[in-house]
Amino acid sequence: GLLDERQAAGVSVIEWADRLEGWLPAERLDIRIAAVPGDDRARSFALEPHGAAHAHLAATVGERA
Repeated sequence: GLLDERQAAGVSVIEWADRLEGWLPAERLDIRIAAVPGDDRARSFALEPHGAAHAHLAATVGERA
């Protein structure tokens, strides 16, 4: 698969992940980074959890933001 045993418990960063539909693990946390209109230096972050564990992680991160 896309991730081997050494990466299964770690973190992988994939640019243009939308091009890998069907290859990504079902349990994951997508993080989308976008430019903020009108501010060339600012970025927004959106968390999209897939699975219960990642939903909990996203909620925990959201509480700290």
